[in-house]
Amino acid sequence: MREDRFLKPVVYESKRIRDIVKQAAEKRIVFLTAPLGYGKTAVVQNFLAGMPDCRHEWFYFDATGEAAHFFWGKLVQTMPESRQVELATDMEEYVVKGYYEMQKLSFALNEALQQDTYFILEDYHLYDNPKFNQFLEALAYCDIPKLHIFIIGRKYPSIPYLEMEIRGCAERIG
Repeated sequence: MREDRFLKPVVYESKRIRDIVKQAAEKRIVFLTAPLGYGKTAVVQNFLAGMPDCRHEWFYFDATGEAAHFFWGKLVQTMPESRQVELATDMEEYVVKGYYEMQKLSFALNEALQQDTYFILEDYHLYDNPKFNQFLEALAYCDIPKLHIFIIGRKYPSIPYLEMEIRGCAERIG
């Protein structure tokens, strides 16, 4: 008699899906959107498993928004200590202060990131904060080749993703 009644679910991923994710990951921001249970997280996990030389951090979002602050903290931690003090203010200030501050942040990240770095914002549909969206949008327009952000959720966030896609800094999968 067979005792393995509770088998782990198997995620079938085609070469086509892998190729789509690999190509999309070259952009600054990738929006990965689908209903519950479609394997969004598994696709990104499998992609990252095939990228041993990259750095990645996962952030699990909920309505409280704590993950947004952890995300900012990790961004700041990637930089040299001399820059950390200079940039350790709240991320919302960067959007409010505008172009000059975002360029300072961009320069610091370019200086600090020595390898491709992926930040994965999981269940982003639960948070979708306007100020954080502004920050992500501003970050998308910065020229930081080694920074990539996957935004995973069940719906598209309130970010002008079509404009970002036209400008070549974002890709949608879903």
